[in-house]
Amino acid sequence: MKLQTSSTQNERLRILAILVLAGISGLVFIFIMPAWQHYDEPNHFEHVWLAANLERLPQPGDYSPKLSRQVLKSMIDKGFFARLGYQPELGPPGEKVRLPGYSQLSEPPLYYTIAALPLRLIADRSVAVQLYAARLVSWLFYLLTILFAGGIAFELTPAGHALRWMLPITIAFTPAFADLMTAVNNDAAAISISTALLWVCIRLVRRGPSLFDLVLLVGLAGMAALTKITSIIILVAIVPALLFAFLRGRWRWAAWGLLAAGSAAFLVATVCWDDPAGWYRNTAQLAPVRAQNELAPLDEHMLAIQVGAETTPDYYAHVFQHFPSETARQLAGKEVTFGFWFWSDREQRVRSPILRADSQSFSEPLEVTTEPKFYAFHTALSDNLERIWIDLDAEVGAKGSWIFVDGVTLAEGEFPLSDPPHFSTSSAETGEWGGRPFTNLIRNGSAENRGVRVAPWLDNRLAHYLPDQARPSLLLASLLDPAGGGYLYSTTVAHLFRTYWARFGWGNVPAAQPQFVQQMVLVFSLLGLLGAAVGGLRAWKRVPWDVAAVLAIALLPLLFMALTRGGAYLASPGFYIPTARYIYPAIIPLALLLSCGWLEISTWMQNAYRRWLRRDQLDDEAIQTRQKRFAMIQSGAYLLFFAILNLLSLAGVHQYFSGV
Repeated sequence: MKLQTSSTQNERLRILAILVLAGISGLVFIFIMPAWQHYDEPNHFEHVWLAANLERLPQPGDYSPKLSRQVLKSMIDKGFFARLGYQPELGPPGEKVRLPGYSQLSEPPLYYTIAALPLRLIADRSVAVQLYAARLVSWLFYLLTILFAGGIAFELTPAGHALRWMLPITIAFTPAFADLMTAVNNDAAAISISTALLWVCIRLVRRGPSLFDLVLLVGLAGMAALTKITSIIILVAIVPALLFAFLRGRWRWAAWGLLAAGSAAFLVATVCWDDPAGWYRNTAQLAPVRAQNELAPLDEHMLAIQVGAETTPDYYAHVFQHFPSETARQLAGKEVTFGFWFWSDREQRVRSPILRADSQSFSEPLEVTTEPKFYAFHTALSDNLERIWIDLDAEVGAKGSWIFVDGVTLAEGEFPLSDPPHFSTSSAETGEWGGRPFTNLIRNGSAENRGVRVAPWLDNRLAHYLPDQARPSLLLASLLDPAGGGYLYSTTVAHLFRTYWARFGWGNVPAAQPQFVQQMVLVFSLLGLLGAAVGGLRAWKRVPWDVAAVLAIALLPLLFMALTRGGAYLASPGFYIPTARYIYPAIIPLALLLSCGWLEISTWMQNAYRRWLRRDQLDDEAIQTRQKRFAMIQSGAYLLFFAILNLLSLAGVHQYFSGV
């Protein structure tokens, strides 16, 4: 018992040492990063400042001309615009100025209310000083996150287990994570609260229900709801945690059964396979976009769009199709023919389908009837083309009416406008047009192939809460359409990986020796994941799969949201490539995988070293001494990886901004 107590005390001292080192590292990140050089930091600071200076919670539309002028002047003085190629004019003192970027005043209030507390004490200091005071509040959330990570490791392992220091080390000294957690940004509170909530969920799974944990769970859930959408998503982990907490022992099978049945029921209730494959919806219409009608010129199906149905965002078309990037490059500077069968449920004037190429658009108003009619036009596309997509926009016309489209065709070259193409297949992929063979560049132009969408009851609700009002049906369909979304998502995966480890500021500041750092973290990550997979297979019966299920259910929605964060921009001229900060609320499962993987590699190396020592016929005491020394070397190597990564990261930040 005394040995157990001594070991536990040593481990707590080790956690304290990690917190001290992480605290110092975090302070370095706070002060090495110039003012305003984090994601949306000016706009997050505006929310904090208004929370400190108003007699109420800030609301969208609140505005302080004095603050905006002070912040913009500070941004200019600190060289914020030096690398952006322009410098805003402040204008005369009486002229109102606006902060650049997106307002954060619609975000939940918890983080901003807490970060505003020190600002109340230093209201007479400059906005730059107040900014650093608010960064210190985020720094405290950073330290709390590391503490909760240590708590999770303690729940999962016995005394003396290496994971008790590896997990908090892995989280604390991931440089990009430390950088984000010391910025004025509600991500800091969202990540800390999410980590605390996962800690309580794991306590419930491991220990069973207790009044303390249940009350704490409710409190943390309320805090998550008042912080950010990413922390709200973590709440999905509560359901399996409670199932495993209450259904224990011989009832454990019931928990797994309910979890499986509930997951299956959720999928059945929320996913529909009745939209056209390859087409992405922004429309809130309840009916599927893929409809069956005897008037359809090609086979049985057509695209059906309700005029005036709500779209999210409201400036996007109701339905669109995005082309592969190689198609855009193939068509750059060339003549194309765009055609379609078009009609409505009544005679009216509507807008034709739109061919968009970067910032260009090609369409025309049409008088349509209740009978399908083929329309086509020629156009020359610009050189250096990067993006092409087709919009089916149903804003013009009698609200509530329907427009129908079939046989949507885009072909390279000039083809007869009055003579419709003749397709060789019902899916309208190839055929003959004007006596010449052609390939249709539109995918599923006749809507014969079914695709996926989210059920309207959930789709229309979530569209108003997800970032940029991205419609879940759009995100899901684009993710399952490699031809249309493949370039965006492959680029996103690479960027998520880079920004998870060592990209700073607004995600564009690299570490020193970026190629070396990229290779180093890639090898570290791949070996860690491989070790975790091998360890899971080798120790299948000892893995706490109930905890793994809770962590996976917390992680997967955040991975989906982070991966598809740029999906809403597939219908706009420019891509948006998201960063790993959207994943960080579930950093525990990722760091746990890497830590367990490297622990498995370490165990394998130790076993191999023991076998090698035994061949030399050493006695047990000598073998044990050498093994302890070898284990210390392994621990040192793990720490050395993070030390090198942090030093190169800080050097990169210093080099980047000292050159301004």
